[in-house]
Amino acid sequence: MVSLVEHYTIAICTQGQNSNLNNVITILNEINKSTKYKFEVLIVLNSSISTIETFRNVRIVIEPNLGYSSVRNTALKSVKSSSNLIFIDDDEIPSLTWFENLVSMHEKFQDDIIVGPIYPYREDLLNKQSYRSQFTQMYKSRPDEALVKQGATANMLIPASLISKDVIHFDLYFNKSGSEDTDFCFRARTAGYSIRFAKNAEIFEIESPDRYDVRYLNKRFIRDVSNYSVVIRRNMGVGPILYRALTLIARILIFGVLKMLNRKYALNLQAYSKSLISLLTGKLSI
Repeated sequence: MVSLVEHYTIAICTQGQNSNLNNVITILNEINKSTKYKFEVLIVLNSSISTIETFRNVRIVIEPNLGYSSVRNTALKSVKSSSNLIFIDDDEIPSLTWFENLVSMHEKFQDDIIVGPIYPYREDLLNKQSYRSQFTQMYKSRPDEALVKQGATANMLIPASLISKDVIHFDLYFNKSGSEDTDFCFRARTAGYSIRFAKNAEIFEIESPDRYDVRYLNKRFIRDVSNYSVVIRRNMGVGPILYRALTLIARILIFGVLKMLNRKYALNLQAYSKSLISLLTGKLSI
């Protein structure tokens, strides 16, 4: 099979504080030795000053404006001409076959955005309750090559053919809150671009202990449902917005009653109430 493009750029967005960054670079160097494809590693440092060491064969650019969207937009702007962009994060461990499996899917579906699964890095964590674990079963149930509605920028390939398009950017509104990738996928699909799932392009995420903390999980749950309502309001028509509002009202009523019976349902009531406020106002309610 002949490669469709000459070059790939693997962008690691980081604030330079994660000790796993060196490990990511080491694994990518190992992959580079065995693959037939050419790629460069690009570190996009989300900091006002350079706080990391210089790596051999690694290009470093600095984005001083702190935020999820800012650093990813800088990666898009820093990609070399005719190069595909692949996003991964500094807290991840790519499998040794990750890159080739991602690229193989891209070569088959050349103008699609390609996303892969992200699993907890330890097998014994797969079934534990954590932010990442909640997606594990969803990833496992998705068939290879499936067209999907969403994907995470922590494991995403954006084809060179799309990078210059107006819709291919990350909205600064979500710079501090996250969910910039959810909004990105909504806009990409609305513009007519497909998102394809590469089941075997696996990445494993190192989860810090606080991600098993109930307070973290609750906060993340509230934030995510609020963000999702804002994304719906910004990207969908009247029909889907109305449907979302009616769904949230029904959930608020149901969990309001359940809360009177058992306080454990208070979180759901709070989350869906804030999500409805976000839907109606277009602003995050967290």
